[in-house]
Amino acid sequence: MMPLFLSRRFVYSFLLAGVCLLLVSCNMDSNENGISASSPEGINTARPTVTITFTPAIETLPALTPEENPTPAEITRATATAVPTVTATPTPTPTLTPTPVPSPTTVFIECQATSPLPDKAFPTQIDMTGSHNQRVAISYPYLYLAAEHYIGIFDISAPDRPIFLGFWEFPDWPNISTLQVNSGVIYFTSGSTLVTLNLSPECLFETIDTTELSLQAYQLQIEGNHLYLGGLLPGTQRRQISIFSIDGPGQLEESSTVDFGEEPARWSVFDGTIYSLGNTFTLIDVSDPTNPQTREGNLELDPEILRYSPSRFMADHLHLLWEGHYLTIISNLKDETPVVKREAQQRIIGGNLSNFVYQVSENYIFLGDSLCDLSCRSVVTIFNSENVQELSRYGLPDDHYPIHSYYEISPDIVYAFSDESLLVIDISDIANPKIIAEVPLIT
Repeated sequence: MMPLFLSRRFVYSFLLAGVCLLLVSCNMDSNENGISASSPEGINTARPTVTITFTPAIETLPALTPEENPTPAEITRATATAVPTVTATPTPTPTLTPTPVPSPTTVFIECQATSPLPDKAFPTQIDMTGSHNQRVAISYPYLYLAAEHYIGIFDISAPDRPIFLGFWEFPDWPNISTLQVNSGVIYFTSGSTLVTLNLSPECLFETIDTTELSLQAYQLQIEGNHLYLGGLLPGTQRRQISIFSIDGPGQLEESSTVDFGEEPARWSVFDGTIYSLGNTFTLIDVSDPTNPQTREGNLELDPEILRYSPSRFMADHLHLLWEGHYLTIISNLKDETPVVKREAQQRIIGGNLSNFVYQVSENYIFLGDSLCDLSCRSVVTIFNSENVQELSRYGLPDDHYPIHSYYEISPDIVYAFSDESLLVIDISDIANPKIIAEVPLIT
């Protein structure tokens, strides 16, 4: 008979292998949702191109830019709900980074009004699955949410009492895959089209410009006056980042491309550097975006561990769910010797993997899962993003299953999105989270 400790190790190894393969599959399905092999033309080979080789793709939460955007006329007030039963792990209160709501700055773009403006919509159902990290953007005092062919707006000037202003419909772009707000405009992608919309009150969501891309986009990030678009070249399996300079709303000029080859890559931009993770860890200096400079980083980790470990970049930190066992933070990624911090507790991902959530914010890491015994409900475990300390484990009510994403709005307030509503979770007492408001999204 096999000794007990060997038997358990065999079972854990078998389960872990299956979980890892499912996670990679789910991550790739989510990141490349809507990407097909149909084509516009190939890329312009005259542009400067850097070629490197990598593995699976990542999503990043858009940067927050303080600015004022329009207030639509119709307002629907959020209603508070009863506090559900909480299951939590008491822990010391962490030291958190304050996230004050900045004073809004008026940034309006002149209206052209040459075509009808989009109509407000009242959908009876919304599919919130897919690359959700890429479809929420915050530009205080508003939060913008893309789902299917709709964009919704929330007034979050009082974060604990958000007001849903409604959905607007864009039937010409049926699958909005990315969205970000910058300097009074929205940039979003649908298939191989990049769309720029006006946020001025007089012409809300007026189309400023559309740009046909050489790739099917699934990741969008803006830093400074440059826009970075990651996607798949039609008719091939090659992944690229196209770098555009932004000279004004709708005034984009492609500067260069970075080619990842046929293996997907996880990437993020911070402080003029693209951090890329695959079989190797690579730093791409894009301070001069017309001439990207690539060098290999000093992240000495087993490529197989990296391949099957869900990961997220935040600034110059890499957050790994190490083989589904340990949360690990690797910071100071540009340094010769990056700093590694690892959670001591071993955990194995379980539940319904199709609803698995792994998100990183300024102060917190959210590890979302689901439990289905007598009933199904979403469960989230919250960690300190600096030291990987587990802060709380919270089971949400059955009628809010499944939750697709969690967002830190302030150190005390977390937003959770389901298919039907936005839940406002108060974590000021981190050991006892509670839902303090529910904002319906559908009629």
